[in-house]
Amino acid sequence: MVKKTALFGLFLLLYVATATAQTNEFGIKGGIGNSKLDVTFYSTANNSFRPSYEAIIGYEFGGYYRHAFSKHLGLKGELLFARKGGKTKLLDGTFYQGEWVAFTPSPISNYYLNVPLTVSWFPVKHLELETGFEYGFLLNNRNDEQFYKMGKHDAGLLAGVAWHFGNTFLSVRYIYGLTTVFQNQNISTVSAYSQSNMVTDSKNRSLQVSIGFKLFGK
Repeated sequence: MVKKTALFGLFLLLYVATATAQTNEFGIKGGIGNSKLDVTFYSTANNSFRPSYEAIIGYEFGGYYRHAFSKHLGLKGELLFARKGGKTKLLDGTFYQGEWVAFTPSPISNYYLNVPLTVSWFPVKHLELETGFEYGFLLNNRNDEQFYKMGKHDAGLLAGVAWHFGNTFLSVRYIYGLTTVFQNQNISTVSAYSQSNMVTDSKNRSLQVSIGFKLFGK
């Protein structure tokens, strides 16, 4: 059902762009980047034994539609399939209260259907500056920590820069997540040591490098 909805959205975007190709622009884009989680842990006295989170390789691909108000200003909407997440960093084992403790990598991969809306500004020819908002719907997630409570949506602010040459462009974009990605459940029912590793909040942080191609429009 989710895949059918995503395909319908892409075809709808293509139809609208084709119908107005004389004054607007439609294209495709895709890229990879650095995705990590900004994690907040439960506050306890044993925080020296907390794992840390490191980045994973994220990616995105989909289509975009831009309406130009002038040669310098435009409004752009996108429909993107994206992977975001992070993983716990592998730490050397240590003794804690007579017990051997070690953390192993625990990847968290979340797959979203994202809808970024941005204002595009072209201060000079070829150069585009953008800022806006991104809202995402969680399609699927893979994680080894099943006691996480996963959020169903993601939202964040974004800013980026792009360089256009012909019908192609290269862009760099940073997305600063505002909503909780996941958190641990039933924190009060576990031991004090376990509480030190419990996550109370986490937010996406993503840096994306993409290439895009204009298909219709001027």
